[in-house]
Amino acid sequence: MRAYLPGPTFEGCSLMGRRVETAGGKPASSARRAETASHWAGGALRLRLTIGQRQALWAYTFLAVPLAFFVWIRFYPALFAFNVSVRQWSILSPDRPFVGFQNFVRMWQDPVFWKALANTGLYVLVGVPATLLIGLTIALLIHRITLFAGLYRMIYFVPYVTSAVAVAWVWRWMYAPSTGVFNEAMLRLGLPMQGFLRDPGEALLSIAAAIVWQFVGFQVVIFL
Repeated sequence: MRAYLPGPTFEGCSLMGRRVETAGGKPASSARRAETASHWAGGALRLRLTIGQRQALWAYTFLAVPLAFFVWIRFYPALFAFNVSVRQWSILSPDRPFVGFQNFVRMWQDPVFWKALANTGLYVLVGVPATLLIGLTIALLIHRITLFAGLYRMIYFVPYVTSAVAVAWVWRWMYAPSTGVFNEAMLRLGLPMQGFLRDPGEALLSIAAAIVWQFVGFQVVIFL
């Protein structure tokens, strides 16, 4: 006999504790029962989720791809670098034994490391305040003008989006000892030529000047 239930009925499935059978009294196939159960489960899930929850679910789904890419290009290299730092690493030998923190102890005892750390601190003390101060000054000047303000913003922002390789080559040419723009101007003014990148006492400040020039446009846009 056939059992009738409220709403749509499906042959051979168990619903609300009651079994639905075919007209001949034979149960439906297992595949049909699994398909029916999946249909009702999907419908129940859609009924339980509100519109806001569905939107959040789709948002997290779309964010999963860039998040996975970010983890791959940020966290994986960091973990790989840490793995290299605790091993006796050699690109010529496949044998890379684990040495723990011996590399860090050697670095701590190396005077070159402390010299590099001092140069980095000096650059931070000079370069970062200079970038902020110059950027704020230029932003205030551009804010006071109304004609071609967008053009000036673009001009100052162009170095920021310029390739670092191109910036390095241009500043290296300007710092050249004999054919550079700066030394040529000093000769015309009767001033002595400077070593810039060739002088250990001027190299750090020369590099800081180039980096400040490249990144000051970003600060201008931020302040505006």
